[in-house]
Parts: sequence; C-alpha cells; structure tokens
Amino acid sequence: MFGTATANPDVWLIDVMHPNTHNACWPALRTLLEAFGHTRMDNGATMSPNRRLTRQIAGYLHELGVATSAERGRVAGLRFLSSLWSRWECFALWEPLQLVPESVEPVAIDDKDLVAAAKKLGVKLA
Repeated sequence: MFGTATANPDVWLIDVMHPNTHNACWPALRTLLEAFGHTRMDNGATMSPNRRLTRQIAGYLHELGVATSAERGRVAGLRFLSSLWSRWECFALWEPLQLVPESVEPVAIDDKDLVAAAKKLGVKLA
C-alpha cells in the first residue's frame, strides 16, 4: 500500500549529513570507514554508492538512536540528502512509524506525484 502521512512532530531524526553526526560517529566507525578507503566520516562516506558501507553506517545510527531515545526523546529515523540529486531531502523512518494518525491517506498507484517520483528514480510501478 502506498500512502502519505505527516510525521509526528515530537520525534527526532538523526541528520546523517550534519558535521556533528560525522564527528560523533567517527570514533566508532573509524575502522569500518578506513576499510572502505575513507580517512574521515563525511558526506562522501554517507553518500557512497557502496551499499555495504552505507547500510552499516545506517545500522550504527539506528543502534545509537535507540540507545539515546530514553534521554533525548524518541528518535524515529534518519534524515539525509539523496545521492541522486542533492535537492531531494530523504527520510528513513524506523518501525514503529511515528506518524500523526489522522494524516494518513492512501495514494493510488496512478497518482501523478507518485508516477513522477518513480520516473525520476527509474522505478517501475506495478
């Protein structure tokens, strides 16, 4: 099912692109990043086309988010810029999704915005 919804404004997202995130992650991810040829944690690492690296970074941030939720409020996912086009702001939300329930609306497979987004991303809708 496709749909649109408003995220709960009371939750936090980890900004993957922010220098503070890079600085906080470097000590824990240094060995991993160096194994992939990176000498520091930066947007080059987080936007790498190598999904083995970016998935491990995302996994670490998920663990960090879960661990810090009790002291900082609910961390609900990641915020980052698209590696395809930097004007696209993207979100990866973790389950359970933190949405405003009354804002959830279904989207039809032929919705013009969905079709346009799929075309930009080269995704075939079926």
